Amino acid sequence: MAFKRNGGDKIVIEPDPATWTALEEKIFVHLMVREVHKGNRSSTTFSRKGWKHIEQEFSERTNKRYNNSQFRNKFNQLRTRYHDFSRLLREPGLVGILCSTMSLQLRVYGIYT
Repeated sequence: MAFKRNGGDKIVIEPDPATWTALEEKIFVHLMVREVHKGNRSSTTFSRKGWKHIEQEFSERTNKRYNNSQFRNKFNQLRTRYHDFSRLLREPGLVGILCSTMSLQLRVYGIYT
């Protein structure tokens, strides 16, 4: 937590920026999927109950405590990345390039022969 003076005598507490590992993103996505299956989602985001479950479960699994706005920011970042990638996949010829590049990388690392 960071403390900052807000122009006068008031001190504002600012949360530390959230840094997410790939594993934490995976856990977060898994928890969001579970809440969707439970029905704890409104039309565009999660219900308060859903966010609370995600926050509690994430904290139990990772020993990290993020606040609600940090979870919502990550949700919006992931949604933006998904839309950007979906748009990219609609570009003509790109899928073939991606597949051949991935195939070449797998051969180089000996995963695919």
